Amino acid sequence: MIITNVEIAKVIEKKGYDFQKALDSIDAGRTPDQETKEISIEEIDDMIKNICLAFEIEREEIIH
Repeated sequence: MIITNVEIAKVIEKKGYDFQKALDSIDAGRTPDQETKEISIEEIDDMIKNICLAFEIEREEIIH
């Protein structure tokens, strides 16, 4: 599957997280060249899961 960083950030946004922050996180680890290459659904799901988990950990740290 070919999917852009923006498309992944939109999925994360639908889960209740900030779009720009999600996009910045993805852009930090995925180059524009990588956006044009195949990526498996499992890799996409892992990326989304890990970014959401990082946001949750960050929220917990802010609360405590």
